Amino acid sequence: MKVARVRDLEGFLRKLYDLQMDDGAWGFRGVPSPQYDLIPSVGRADIRNEYDPAWERTVFERFRQAAVPFVASQPDSLLSWLAVARHHGLPTRLLDWSLSPLVATFFAVTETPGGDVTPGFAVYSYCSKHLERASVPADPFSIEEEFVEIHADHYSQRMSAQRGFFNIHQNPTQPFRHDTLIKFVFPEKSRLVVLNELDFCGINSASMFPGLDGLASYWGWFYKVSI
Repeated sequence: MKVARVRDLEGFLRKLYDLQMDDGAWGFRGVPSPQYDLIPSVGRADIRNEYDPAWERTVFERFRQAAVPFVASQPDSLLSWLAVARHHGLPTRLLDWSLSPLVATFFAVTETPGGDVTPGFAVYSYCSKHLERASVPADPFSIEEEFVEIHADHYSQRMSAQRGFFNIHQNPTQPFRHDTLIKFVFPEKSRLVVLNELDFCGINSASMFPGLDGLASYWGWFYKVSI
């Protein structure tokens, strides 16, 4: 995996242009510390001491059954239900990505790292298959490949706003690796500046989480930081 260090948002975007990563094919994922690896949430040690595939399936099924009244349009597959579950915070074997480097950077600067971790934040990127047709696995809990890239239907406004797609992993305890993977590392001192720059570009909690909760979060933040 390649590692590139950038000083700020402008330097990050310039680096993407220099590397010809502006063709719409690249996926981006932000993390609140450069120390964080690309492991799906259900397989992380901070979520559960020991990964249990049976409990993973059970918890997902309980979510799906109870979530039916809260979705305007019913997802047509287990994979689409997994996408909805992940976007609403349920630990799954899906790894979230965005086609927007700004969206990925927003999540990197706003999420809070836990424990004693390396300062700074980072955005991972790899050359995705967004512009290609891909098959969808019938059973997302049993795939033959190490990972499968999924561009599921957007069943919520936030899924569309975040320009998201997923990788579904055969073994969610193993970190994602790809030949084109690059990690862009930002210094901790740039966090607040980058957050303000993203807001100027229209990337904030109100735009990323459409609805009253996102609006309240945004204006609460604005009140806190305004002078």
